[in-house]
Amino acid sequence: MRQRESLVDVLGLLVAHRRLWLGITAAAFVLSLVVAFISPVYYTAITTFLAASPDLNNASKLFAAQEVQLYGTGNDVERVLAAAESEETIGYLIDTFDLYAVYDIDRDGRYASTTVRDELLDHYSVRRTKYDEITISVEDKEPRRAAAMANVARERAGSVIQHTTLRGQREMYKLYERAVNVKTDRLASITDSLNSISTQYGILDAVTQGQEFAGLRDRTSREIIGDSTFVDEFTRRGVSGRLRDTLTVVQARLAAAKVTRRLIGTQLDQYTLGNSRARTLTSEYTILNEQLSYDRERMRRIETIMASPGPVIYVSNAARVPDRKSRPVRWLIVVGITSAAAVFGAVGILLWDTYKGVEWDRYTVD
Repeated sequence: MRQRESLVDVLGLLVAHRRLWLGITAAAFVLSLVVAFISPVYYTAITTFLAASPDLNNASKLFAAQEVQLYGTGNDVERVLAAAESEETIGYLIDTFDLYAVYDIDRDGRYASTTVRDELLDHYSVRRTKYDEITISVEDKEPRRAAAMANVARERAGSVIQHTTLRGQREMYKLYERAVNVKTDRLASITDSLNSISTQYGILDAVTQGQEFAGLRDRTSREIIGDSTFVDEFTRRGVSGRLRDTLTVVQARLAAAKVTRRLIGTQLDQYTLGNSRARTLTSEYTILNEQLSYDRERMRRIETIMASPGPVIYVSNAARVPDRKSRPVRWLIVVGITSAAAVFGAVGILLWDTYKGVEWDRYTVD
């Protein structure tokens, strides 16, 4: 084993074997030229857009008095990123642009589906910028197809989110619709019960009728007391023929008042029996009616949003047809391969010269 003690020794060794070293470098240079010029040319198209706030498709926020955000942040951006990388978007691109044919993949192959997706993902990129913008870049041999794929991917990502939001709105609408039907049926049942109670107990107004009965009974009682006092006083003193007609009228009125009080008492007793249930049903009816109005208003708002959905993305820059290739960078390939060959060739020559005197047979195990 020979030791090289200085850089001069190493350079001297390379000069001594310069033909071999330059030959390796020259061969690598020629090979790099071949690789550079046979490498397929790719063009990259990029589209940039922003996520819209989900508040624009939320009925409770869109129709509220509070301010609605226009642009999405945080999880809203992540949601769009996930949609752009979802199977729905990837599969749509494969089918729309017939990427099996573009990438020369046999559709009937065992792993054709996985292969075409892996090939697409090698040329498809979705990322989030520091300004919360989303970029989709597509690399392809055809510049027009690259631009078309980038724009279609962006629109498909927006459609995926819009369809997902619409499904959620439909489910919410169905929930409110079921609630409205249940409450409508309950209101009809309460109305029937109130009508039945009104007929059975003579209740016309569960809130005020009791007060009216009590007031009428009190007035009748006062009239009875007054007429009874009048009759008792005239009976005690004796009545002349001139006032006998008056006394008869008062006695008849007193008898009528007593009958009226008994009737009022009977009606009040009936009212009291049905009043508690009637008041409970009336209170429930009022609450349910308010809730029903609220649910119907929510349904109306959801219908409005479903009919005219808000945006889910805002396009900053649509992908344009690139007029300059993105790769290969031919000079970089040539310089890289040639430089690597020169370095590894020099290292190889140095190792060969250093260990050429080693008796390797000594290390061979019999």
